[in-house]
Amino acid sequence: MSSQYIQHLKSSFLFQTLSEESADSFLQNSRLTNYDNDHAIYDVGDTPESVYFVVSGSVKLEVPMPDGEIMFMGVMPMYTLFGEHEALCSTHSVARIAAVGASEILVIPKTNFLRLFKAEASFSQALAQQLAMSMRMMCLAAAHHFNSSAEKKLASLLIHLADRVGDDSGEHVKIALKLSQDELAHMMSSTRQTVNKYLKAWKDQGWIDIHQGMIEIKQVSKLQALTSEELINEFGLMGA
Repeated sequence: MSSQYIQHLKSSFLFQTLSEESADSFLQNSRLTNYDNDHAIYDVGDTPESVYFVVSGSVKLEVPMPDGEIMFMGVMPMYTLFGEHEALCSTHSVARIAAVGASEILVIPKTNFLRLFKAEASFSQALAQQLAMSMRMMCLAAAHHFNSSAEKKLASLLIHLADRVGDDSGEHVKIALKLSQDELAHMMSSTRQTVNKYLKAWKDQGWIDIHQGMIEIKQVSKLQALTSEELINEFGLMGA
């Protein structure tokens, strides 16, 4: 595999300590795949035979609920590994993973991942930490989803997106994704009218601005005041 992709890989804390030889072995027989916006990388019920690494763009994780509602669980940005849960457990997925915007994904054979997991203690330890944090974040996100108002959900969603794919310039943070109000409403299981109401109110108050479909948060602290303090404190959202 190209040294370019090895450098991408080693930009993730999971792979920073790997030797060039180990990283190259991990990437053997991998392929780079391009996904358009909302294109599913794998879906509920699929049993992936690969793990995946985000080279550019980002992906979202959504979980269907028994009542038919779709719960948005978060965005995974560049240099994130995913699919490791299914690879370790040899089980089907309970989530839909799809691209957010045009994204490049390295598709890596599951056997390479399992071999690395057994051979490299530093990688295994870093992965265990990531899995533990991921599980706790999902539990908190689920609790927040069911117990928060639409206003809090939207504020939390914007802060989450800014943290994952934001261009930070101090108090102003531009979310580097073009998301329609319908897409934002889908992510928070609400309606476009509700999203429009709060975005307009926050823009009128000078908290956000919207340029060509991209949201810029001008007063991060105002949105943070509306969100779950526990989520912010646990996961360091917006530099906490």
